[in-house]
Amino acid sequence: ASCVEIISYKETDTSHSIEAVIHVETQGQKGIIIGKKGRIITKIKKGAQKEFERLTGVPVAITCHVSVTPKWRDNKSFLNELGFTP
Repeated sequence: ASCVEIISYKETDTSHSIEAVIHVETQGQKGIIIGKKGRIITKIKKGAQKEFERLTGVPVAITCHVSVTPKWRDNKSFLNELGFTP
């Protein structure tokens, strides 16, 4: 399982900039998300950029990091910080 946390979203009339963190629970999951030579994370970013550009009508730059956050699904304070409520 994974979740995406938007760290920042900055917009101007001509472009948008997004910084995000993908949280996973294990190092193995991190490797899967990143993929060999970063191919999977690049594919994820490009797909997200296309969708955001379609929605906003302006160029979008996405910076994305993958973080191992053990047991994040069971951490109520972490989930609350992300805006999830029981």
